[in-house]
Amino acid sequence: MSFEYRNNSLLLSGRINADDYNEVIHFYSQIPLFQFQNYKSKDYRITAKDWQDLSDHVQTLRNQNYTIPWVPSGFTKENRVQAMSWSNAIYRELTTPGDYTFQAPNESGTLQLSWIMAGGGSGGGGDEDGYGRSGGGGGSGGYQQNINFPISGGSTISIYIGSGGAPTSKYETEGGSGSDTYLLIDNQEVIRMTAGKGGQNALATNYTGDHPKGGVGGSPNGLTGGDGLKANNNNKLGGNGADTPLGTGGQPTWADQGDNASGYGAGGGGGCTKDRQKPGYWIGGFGTGGYALFNLTN
Repeated sequence: MSFEYRNNSLLLSGRINADDYNEVIHFYSQIPLFQFQNYKSKDYRITAKDWQDLSDHVQTLRNQNYTIPWVPSGFTKENRVQAMSWSNAIYRELTTPGDYTFQAPNESGTLQLSWIMAGGGSGGGGDEDGYGRSGGGGGSGGYQQNINFPISGGSTISIYIGSGGAPTSKYETEGGSGSDTYLLIDNQEVIRMTAGKGGQNALATNYTGDHPKGGVGGSPNGLTGGDGLKANNNNKLGGNGADTPLGTGGQPTWADQGDNASGYGAGGGGGCTKDRQKPGYWIGGFGTGGYALFNLTN
């Protein structure tokens, strides 16, 4: 065989033949969107057109939310097909909270981070006890745009996408905070976005005359949620959740639960309060999780 694997890349060397062609197809077939099964028989003579068609098909993955730092191209009938390296495709948009780890292909030189965003906090709960209070809205997660980091082929890249905050019981002082989002290169943290805090529950300020405060936004660029309101034996809406450029905070509502945030990194809405009405405690809305969008280049 004239191929080997190293640093998330397929390396071809020496004379290019049908085995090499078939191995490139096998290399990318782990990706469900790679619908190319044009395997060649062992005695088939690979042409420059075969290689160009295969290269063009791999290139289409770039338009299907994958990042590939290097794919061979420019094969012509007159030129010999030289030994080369084919880089693996890596999904470039991370929208679900959790840990993601991959190895940079050989030709990688820069990680271009288009977006990185932490999770938003939940809204605080409103309570009918005493004079009543509605809950504060959740703060939005911190975020940054368009940051580049130098990397090398074979570097280990880990991205943790933070979750959104969940509402809490009336006996907690505030709604649940979101989780941070951060990036590590070769196990060294290089950037972190801190999460939005949960808005205050009514119990945090009951009988003090103060409004429940909105949750503080994460760093950098996060926004603070809207304050809840003291009710004075009236009905009051909760505070709005804080927005992000990619998410909308939960809005004030009379529902039994505060409005959930939508999109990425936004805060949940605070729960309302209604005088002498059930359920007596109106939990806040959920915050939304973080987000990352990146690309790898030579």
